[in-house]
Amino acid sequence: MIPDGGRDGTVGPTLLPMGAGRPSCGSGDLTAPRAIRPIAFFAPTLNPSGAERVTVNLIQGIVERGRSVDMVLASAEGSLLSELPPEVRVVDLRVRRMIRSLLPLTRYLRRERPRALVSQMNHSNVVALWASRLAGQGTPVVATVHNTLSQTSRHARSLGDRLGPHLLRRFYPWAARVVAVSQGAVEPLRDSRLSRSASDA
Repeated sequence: MIPDGGRDGTVGPTLLPMGAGRPSCGSGDLTAPRAIRPIAFFAPTLNPSGAERVTVNLIQGIVERGRSVDMVLASAEGSLLSELPPEVRVVDLRVRRMIRSLLPLTRYLRRERPRALVSQMNHSNVVALWASRLAGQGTPVVATVHNTLSQTSRHARSLGDRLGPHLLRRFYPWAARVVAVSQGAVEPLRDSRLSRSASDA
């Protein structure tokens, strides 16, 4: 695989051994696609916050129903990692900045061909949508929205954050589904001509 510029200089993505029974190939790269195509979740980390907690709770429920799940992380860190069920395969893209996860995430999608990719938060959603397009496998992306567009703009600190709402309006129509976690988050999406894919909370 092509080096991703990971922080340790190794080739990624890799599987992370995170407990007994968890599928892993030790410290090596992904070896072979899973026999059953997983549902993949994508996030920056699993540091404890509202969005990450929602993701872990959802994964726990899916695993209880016998589904195969991959947790794909830009950087596999955060205390919520220990709360993932042992059946979940953790894929560490080994990057610090979300934009640098685009190429390794694209390679993951091409190789594993998950049934769906569920992303959270605005930056992750845009990267997931682009990776799905670049992978060319037709992986449906379910983008989850935890903040309103107005909140995103009001708290913007960088140029990327300020451009965020414009990127969302441009690329969210690529999503198979946009899921807002509250009624307050879904209304601005409808107002932003995203009603084709926006879902009620």
